Amino acid sequence: MRLRSVLLAVVLLPAAVACGGGDGVDKQASCNQMKDAIKSIATLQAEENGTGEADFTKIYADAAAKIRTAAGSAEDDSVKTAGTQVADALDQLAKAHKSDDPTGGPEALEASGKLATAAGTFEQHCGPVES
Repeated sequence: MRLRSVLLAVVLLPAAVACGGGDGVDKQASCNQMKDAIKSIATLQAEENGTGEADFTKIYADAAAKIRTAAGSAEDDSVKTAGTQVADALDQLAKAHKSDDPTGGPEALEASGKLATAAGTFEQHCGPVES
């Protein structure tokens, strides 16, 4: 439970740098698609927690796939790289939650650290993810 709270806090951290600039509509569209996927994690976590039937492996893997698709369409290489880093960290977190340890064990802690770093990079290029 603590890990989910940390993850939620990490992906929803406000950043000081806003998305924008003359990199074209595709950058903004890609950023918005990735932000929507990130926001869906918090929404689905809340819904799953209410039922007690949480499948965080699926939540993280689905969000990673959506982010990876949006990142792939970005014209801006830095946005593409930042999105891919977030997706990779979420995939790693999903794999950690497949283990027999319900907390995800040390692999989940490592993945959360990578996600924190990736989220910071993402927000530098796309701006904050606002709930």
